[in-house]
Amino acid sequence: MYEELNEKQKEVVKNIDILVDGPYIDDKKNLNLKFKGSENQRIIDIKNTLLNKEIKLLDI
Repeated sequence: MYEELNEKQKEVVKNIDILVDGPYIDDKKNLNLKFKGSENQRIIDIKNTLLNKEIKLLDI
């Protein structure tokens, strides 16, 4: 999860635009979702999250 990243991982994440966050759970599988496989996952807008210093989800 994004909140559990260590400092080294946070440095890597600064170089991406979006992050599909959370484990894939087969029981929550949904083939209609864009860019993620299960309903428990979230798509984090990294640039906006870093700018605002709080998690911002990408609205697709």
